[in-house]
Amino acid sequence: MTICPLTFYGLARSEKEREMTKEDLREVRAMFNLTLEGLAKELMVGDPRTVRRWEAGESKIPGSVARLCD
Repeated sequence: MTICPLTFYGLARSEKEREMTKEDLREVRAMFNLTLEGLAKELMVGDPRTVRRWEAGESKIPGSVARLCD
């Protein structure tokens, strides 16, 4: 069984405060010592470059990412 690294994020934030920043995403990835590929796999994102774009601020992080493991 895989434990999603974003579980704590969904539990720590209220419904109004779900928007995840690029810094939040980087912190989660670092906390769980995941590569871009590893985080993409946990989030069921097909392309690790998508995670890189989120972390770089090139693309907005979808709200579904923060809610994925609620």
